[in-house]
Amino acid sequence: VTASIIAITNGRNSAVVLSAFNSNITTKRENSKIKISIMLHIETNHNVAFILERSTPSNPTTWTEIGAPTGVGNRNHGIAVAPYDANDNDSTMSNICINWVDQTTTTGTYNYRLKAYGATASLNLALNRTLSDTDGANNGYERASSIVILEEVFT
Repeated sequence: VTASIIAITNGRNSAVVLSAFNSNITTKRENSKIKISIMLHIETNHNVAFILERSTPSNPTTWTEIGAPTGVGNRNHGIAVAPYDANDNDSTMSNICINWVDQTTTTGTYNYRLKAYGATASLNLALNRTLSDTDGANNGYERASSIVILEEVFT
């Protein structure tokens, strides 16, 4: 996943697909489980939430959110939220580890994608870099690599 800046929209209904994390797995057995592991290295506003979605072999163009909490009301919510860092919001990345176990029903290709949205308009998400991203010796601006792993677990 390359280092980039992604413009994040306001509200769940217009969440932005983080296409670098689009992935799929073709299951070998019915009723198996898919272990989803995502490590994000980001810098962004603390009001950003992440949504994990899945499409199934029988309905590959319909996306269903998985891993969301219940009883959220009007709060920002998803499978993960960005951490709060009041003292440094342009030169130090955070990492977010997302782990989820999904249940399959049939064999075939399951697609997964990650989306992000904010509570306010005009937010930027720096992926695998800092927001400032200044290059130079001893300047304290980092770069890192994010990853997604899908693993079929037989039951």
